[in-house]
Amino acid sequence: MADYVELIVYGPDGRRINVLGSEIALIGALANFFGEIGQVQYDFGSAHYLYDSSEHFPNDEFNELKRKIVTKKRGEQLSKYDKSHLKSVEEVIRDLLSTETSLDLSEHQFYDIHGSTRSALDLTLSSLVGFMSQRKIALPVPNWHFDQISENAHKKYKFNYFEALNEQQLVDGFKRAAEKDKVGILILAMPAVPLMYTLSQQAGKEMDAIALKHGIDIVVDDVLRGAQPMGERDSIARYFTNPYIVEGFSKRLGDHVFGNFSYVLAPSTGSQIPNSCKDQDCGLITGLSLEMALKYAAEPAIKELQLRNQKFDEGLGNYAPQGTVVKRPSVTHLTSLVEVPTNFRITMGEFQRKCYRKDIDISIPQEYYPNGFQASPLLDRSFRITVGRINAEDIYLGANLLGREISQYCR
Repeated sequence: MADYVELIVYGPDGRRINVLGSEIALIGALANFFGEIGQVQYDFGSAHYLYDSSEHFPNDEFNELKRKIVTKKRGEQLSKYDKSHLKSVEEVIRDLLSTETSLDLSEHQFYDIHGSTRSALDLTLSSLVGFMSQRKIALPVPNWHFDQISENAHKKYKFNYFEALNEQQLVDGFKRAAEKDKVGILILAMPAVPLMYTLSQQAGKEMDAIALKHGIDIVVDDVLRGAQPMGERDSIARYFTNPYIVEGFSKRLGDHVFGNFSYVLAPSTGSQIPNSCKDQDCGLITGLSLEMALKYAAEPAIKELQLRNQKFDEGLGNYAPQGTVVKRPSVTHLTSLVEVPTNFRITMGEFQRKCYRKDIDISIPQEYYPNGFQASPLLDRSFRITVGRINAEDIYLGANLLGREISQYCR
């Protein structure tokens, strides 16, 4: 069997669906679509953070304020409740960025998006590419499948892929794409998925100079910024002159409540992004929800991620052989890269299938390449895990089993 394949299926409504990835990833994709296959017990493959921030809300306070915000009730007169002390969602997010980052966003326009980070990114790219435009989008790989952010992404956008296994390859690849391939947009997501390296100031400034010289728009996907420890959440967008910034809150606050809220900050002289919520009350309720989540749930949510990573490391360390290395950019990061010892004797594709038969799901770097792109053989000694979908106790048990599996194929 091939480790990486393409499958085309047709749904009940006749809609064509392209599914790309490893065989195990295909099983998961089809399960989601048809609802016929259950999830594995130890799901280290999905990057969703199943955490309910609302559990930390003081509900009486929240519901009372929400009731007062909503001004129309069955045709009654508008409420005279004074809402002047409440913050809009834009004010909440600008205050957050002012606290966590060194960004100067005084010249940036704010757009709130009632959708996932991918939806916000899709809207941003659509605005930048324009109608019938041929602007190419530079995308370093391995990476999230931004070329699949919407159903018709492969028709709307033209991607230019280049391999970037480290920071230097990222800079060099972007320079080649700018000079030879005439790209017009670059998508950057840091820490890099799935390889976990980050961008230094020197490299960022070098890339900014390339972008300015060739008129390239930089789009920063900041969804993983909030999964870093408190006090370590500055944005790589600070290295760029006129970045577009896209961020959702599902990775810092969990999918429940905030899985479908994101925002875009765009240069005031740049493209306009469609706002999702133009109603004042809608904006105030969203702002109130986010403000309360940041106040009451942000710290517990990030501590939970740290605990889950700790349990994974403990469980894996019980049985994994010497030479097994876990890499992550911080102790709270949602995902990690696991490197197996040099005497590991099967491919990552084979290992993934064997793990799946033991009720363990992992993802492999080859899944983060577009179909037909030859992945570097250097990546066949590593796999990515995430601690977002499993509680700490089950993470420990699953990591024990994973350590045993690694050990078995190093003998």
